[in-house]
Amino acid sequence: MMKKCLFCDKQIIKKYFESKKFFIEERKYCSKVCKNKANPTKFWLGKKFSEEHKKKIKEKSIFIGETNPKWKGGISLLKYKIICPKCKQERYVGYHQFKNIEKKNSSGKCKKCRESYNFKKGFIPWNKDCKGICFAWNKGICHSLEYKKKLKSAWIKRKEKGLGEAWNKGKKCPEHSGEKHPNWQGGITPINKKIRRSFENKEWRKSVFERDNYTCIECGIKGGKLNADHIKPFSLFPELRFDINNGRTLCQNCHKKIGWSLFKEKNPRKNNILQSVTKT
Repeated sequence: MMKKCLFCDKQIIKKYFESKKFFIEERKYCSKVCKNKANPTKFWLGKKFSEEHKKKIKEKSIFIGETNPKWKGGISLLKYKIICPKCKQERYVGYHQFKNIEKKNSSGKCKKCRESYNFKKGFIPWNKDCKGICFAWNKGICHSLEYKKKLKSAWIKRKEKGLGEAWNKGKKCPEHSGEKHPNWQGGITPINKKIRRSFENKEWRKSVFERDNYTCIECGIKGGKLNADHIKPFSLFPELRFDINNGRTLCQNCHKKIGWSLFKEKNPRKNNILQSVTKT
């Protein structure tokens, strides 16, 4: 779509983000310059003042310097006088910068002395004879299979010796645990919650996943959201809670279908397990 400018008669092309209604009704000029020239009330827009005109404004200005009603005798915030240690040039600095120089947090050099840094004789910069963008030396390099096997064997040896693990893993600090802890509330947390959050339960869960290679036994899905299920229930058999043979990996959907729960009416194992518990 095209139309003519109302001021200079140039052709205006419709932009991709403009709607048809906006282009037909509201778009009248090709640029802001034509719009400002067409509107006599805004004659100053789009113009630049000449130097002669700027001088006239300065001469006629009343509220500059001492003539300004807010004049405070030329007081500046840069009150503190400092001498550059290199070029011995005087300059004024603010309060915070002056305190940093006193505490030797900054050198106190001027801008020119900071920019012009003289290197010592025999100094070779790291990027000498380097053109364009410098990349890392090992970018795009892949390790060989032999090197990867060596790394893996070294890591396994470290793990066997116990060097890879922290010395305090699974241990509680007796000075800040139990009644000695500042947030102690008299042992409110239930026993079931303590066992679920214990280090032994985490290790049992991890060992069950590693044995089954992180795959669901029922549907065969690998990875994702897995659950370590007790074959014999957690609540009814407290002796087999941390037994690896009593655990199996299940995904969330299979755990809902097969997993033990007294609230499930259609649980296939419910009657058998309850009968074995009553006999014992």
